Amino acid sequence: VRLYYLCKLELYIMDLLFQKFVEIIREKFSDEGGHKVLDKGFLSPEELKKKIDVSVGEKAMSETEIAELIEDVLQYSLRTGHPYFMNQMFGAIQPIALLADLLLPVFNTSMYTYEVAPVFTLMEKEITGSLSRLVWQEEGDGVFTGGGSLSNMYAMYLALQQHSDNWKKTGLHQAPRFAVFISEEAHYSFMKGTAFLGLGQDALIKLPSGKNARTNPEIAEKMIEKSIQNGRTPLMITGIAGTTKTGHIDLLSGLGALAKRYGMWYHVDAAFGGAQLFHEEYRQKLSGIEMADSVTWNFHKVMGMPLSTSSFLTREKGVLAHAFDTRAEYLFHDDDTDYNLGQKSLRGGRRPDVFKLWLSWKYLGSKGLAQYVESLQKKTEFFAALVEKNTELELFALPDTSIVCFRYKDENLSPEETDEFNIKIRNTLIQNGQMLFNYTPVQGKIYLRYVLLNPDISGEELEHLVNLVISTARELLKTTG
Repeated sequence: VRLYYLCKLELYIMDLLFQKFVEIIREKFSDEGGHKVLDKGFLSPEELKKKIDVSVGEKAMSETEIAELIEDVLQYSLRTGHPYFMNQMFGAIQPIALLADLLLPVFNTSMYTYEVAPVFTLMEKEITGSLSRLVWQEEGDGVFTGGGSLSNMYAMYLALQQHSDNWKKTGLHQAPRFAVFISEEAHYSFMKGTAFLGLGQDALIKLPSGKNARTNPEIAEKMIEKSIQNGRTPLMITGIAGTTKTGHIDLLSGLGALAKRYGMWYHVDAAFGGAQLFHEEYRQKLSGIEMADSVTWNFHKVMGMPLSTSSFLTREKGVLAHAFDTRAEYLFHDDDTDYNLGQKSLRGGRRPDVFKLWLSWKYLGSKGLAQYVESLQKKTEFFAALVEKNTELELFALPDTSIVCFRYKDENLSPEETDEFNIKIRNTLIQNGQMLFNYTPVQGKIYLRYVLLNPDISGEELEHLVNLVISTARELLKTTG
């Protein structure tokens, strides 16, 4: 009897907290623009420790104290759904995707066998098949991963598997000295991956980027030939569809031709730019992606899914199962690698993250997803046009995707001073928490980097952002002389 009443009391308390939780969600989606990106401004770790107690101990807290604690966490955390949060390659999320994410802990299951995730298994097979058709116009294979970094490491793993079927068993001690070719603009996960897989970071050969941060296939071929002369075996080459710094897309067809010529695994990192495939017109930017053996594609970046929603796709069926199939008799009771998805994943326990994309796709349809991408692209192009026509600003290049890089210029500043000055502009603008964007080095210069992933941002707000950079720069020039 006592246990029954304790459970009833706990349910009552949880109900109160859930009501508070619903209020938070409603406020988040209705009034993001009425706040700063960070309401209390940016604090140092030591300052923040004085504002919120993050320690844990034996003492329990009441529901009132828990509610107050949640309020504190909110006040001192970023509002990544804010129109002026432009710092990372994620941001505003679709409400339907949030609903799916909130439901996942209710199911509390994992994706390794059909037995424990029957509906989600069918969903993941349907979604990876549909995504494969967008890439290759035919159904390939795929699995959802923990993020783009892991997906890129999957690609390197499969490249090794393709080169030598025995390497899983015998290791790399008798393997040749491999070469993995990537753009100098590629994501840092390739550095981690070569080290993690035992290839060594010396195996990573970075290809210089030219105009618009794209890899030149002719220069790439010369570097491939040079690596062969130096005793290396070409293993894999990667094309980038949406570079991390500027969002630009490599000449994928040219790199695909090199992969075929030299017998390399061809991977396309479309973590950011893959969303263009949903749009009939924009998909032409990714011409050549159909030549890829594998593709990384994230949906928490451009498509408004909650972190993390990421897929890894392969053109050929069965290569994932061949690489990751393991005889775990306690879990896999048959040889079905088609519906027991754990047999083609590096991970064991895995949330059904596919549910977020599946429910959103059901809700919006393919046409709605295309309109979502188009809205972001149009606003990015509008923002870039504002920058380009302003004589005080220097646009790096017209955008391929939803990233705009530009810098403030002044004829009285040297190149080094211009770099330092742009960093100062950024740090000044973000200090009070009103907005958050980043800066990045590109081809020897520092640029301000804006990632536009909120489809609700208005033209007036975009104009305000440009005006803020100009007015802040002018004020800083006055005060610094």
